[in-house]
Amino acid sequence: MLSSFSICISCFTVQSSVPPVFVQKGKDVLLDVDNVTEDFFFLFTWKFDEESLSLVTFGRDGTSEISPAYTGRIDIPDNKKYSVILKNLQETDSGVYTGRVTTAKGDSTLVQHNIIVQDVVSPVQLEVNSVSNSSHSCNVTLTCSTADSHISSTFRCIDQKCDQDGGNQSKITNSSSTLQVYLLDVTVICKHRNQVSSTEDRTDIQHVCEDSGVLCRSLPHGLCSHQRASLSQTQKAEISIFLCCSVVHTALTINATAVEEHRTDERTVPVMISFSQEILI
Repeated sequence: MLSSFSICISCFTVQSSVPPVFVQKGKDVLLDVDNVTEDFFFLFTWKFDEESLSLVTFGRDGTSEISPAYTGRIDIPDNKKYSVILKNLQETDSGVYTGRVTTAKGDSTLVQHNIIVQDVVSPVQLEVNSVSNSSHSCNVTLTCSTADSHISSTFRCIDQKCDQDGGNQSKITNSSSTLQVYLLDVTVICKHRNQVSSTEDRTDIQHVCEDSGVLCRSLPHGLCSHQRASLSQTQKAEISIFLCCSVVHTALTINATAVEEHRTDERTVPVMISFSQEILI
């Protein structure tokens, strides 16, 4: 009997480096244990950070005793003997949870779980700081910011092709999350993420340049763009805007026509509004 007992104890080993399991704040986690050999121990105990207060102790007969500090936070699954569910995790619950067996020779570690609790990341905002341009190019500096950090990056568009100075940029925030700003085709993406959540803000870099009047200069003569916008339901109207660019010598003429359709219950009345502006280039 003693020889069998010694063989079983030698199996109670655990890696010194326990891989982390990331859990979102407020969620639950299963502290799982398998292949517990009941013949060779008296008690099975879950502990937090090795020597601290026990979460729950199981007897070999299947009885359990939950620590008063964890009352209401421990569930015991019917189909997972000696496993427990720890509920409503907070940042202070981050740490190593150890399943230990008590035998005639003392306590031995059977399993460990390294739990890291993270809150969802805060929202991000992508803002245009500056726009500078020449006849065929556009330089835009944007700031990707969150609650405790920010990154500024410059993007250059030439003939409607855009690049990011220095390539993708990222940094670790004060809350240990990752803030990143990068270019995907013509879209600037500001992303804030950690192991349990992610949020982002986007903007079309060409639209930023269009708003500054730069890309219009590189459009072929007579090319028009069309945008349609809906007003509020109380106004019951839609506006169609036609933007045309033409270059004559060293002057750029921008012609914009807005067609506003006023809808009533009986008929639609179109109203035409036009303006023209000449800009020296």
